[in-house]
Amino acid sequence: MYVTLSKLIAVFIYPSGLILILGLLGLCLFLAKRARAAQKALVAALLVFLIAANPLVAGWLLNSLEKDFPPLNPNSAPYADVIVLLGGGLGLPLPPRKTPQLVSGSDRLWQAAQLYNAGRAPYLLIAGGNVFSAPGFEAEAHYSAEVLTTWGVPREKILIESRSRTTQQNAENIAPMLNTLNARKILLVTSAYHMRRSIRTFRKKLSNEVEIIPASADVVVTHNPNGNAPSLFSYLPHPGAFSGTQRALHEYFGILYYWLND
Repeated sequence: MYVTLSKLIAVFIYPSGLILILGLLGLCLFLAKRARAAQKALVAALLVFLIAANPLVAGWLLNSLEKDFPPLNPNSAPYADVIVLLGGGLGLPLPPRKTPQLVSGSDRLWQAAQLYNAGRAPYLLIAGGNVFSAPGFEAEAHYSAEVLTTWGVPREKILIESRSRTTQQNAENIAPMLNTLNARKILLVTSAYHMRRSIRTFRKKLSNEVEIIPASADVVVTHNPNGNAPSLFSYLPHPGAFSGTQRALHEYFGILYYWLND
C-alpha cells in the first residue's frame, strides 16, 4: 500500500500530473465564468508541456544524471565479488505475451551478462520484485534469470532477491545476501540515469567496507562525434523528450525523498 500510494502521489508532481491539474483547474474556472483566470491556468499548462517536451531540456536533465557514470567496457572492467543487477529492464509475460519481453532498460541485463561472461565476478545477484501485484506470475528477477541463462550465465551462479519493489528495498534486501557471500566489492548494474540515486541508497544500506563500482547501462544521452549544432528538431516538442524529462525528474524526486527521510 505504501509503495502504491507513494507512486500515485508522485504522478501528480510530474509534468503530466501538473498539466492535468492545471487543465482541470482551467475548466472549472471557465465553468465558474472566470475566463481570465481559466486562461492563465491553461496557458500555464501549455508552458509546462512545451518545457517538458523540449528535447534540449530532457537531454540536459538526463545528462546531468548520466555524465558522472559512463559505461564500462566489460572486458576491462574491475574485478568484483558480485555483479548486482537492479530490476526494471524486463516485461512480465502478461497476456497476450508468451515470454518475458525486453523493454526500455533491458540493456541492464545485457551489460550484466557481458560482465559475467568476461569473468568480472563469480556471482550475479538480481534484485527486483514486481512493483505491482501480478497474481500467477513470478517476480521479475526470476524471468531475468531465465534471459541471462540464454546469454551464457550459468543458473547456479545467479542469486535472486525477489521481494523488493523500490531501490531502497533493493539495497535493504540484498545487504544480508552480500554479507553471506562476504562480498567486499560489487559491480552495480543499472541504467545510467538511475545510478546516482542507486549508489546513494546502497551506500547508506551496505557496510562501509563494501566498495560499489558503477557499471552503467541503458545510456540515453549520446553526443554527435562530428560536433554539429543541434537540428531544428532539437527545439520542437517531442513525446520522447516529454518521457525523458519525467524520467529525470523521477530520479531527482527520489533523491530528494531519500534525503528528507535520512
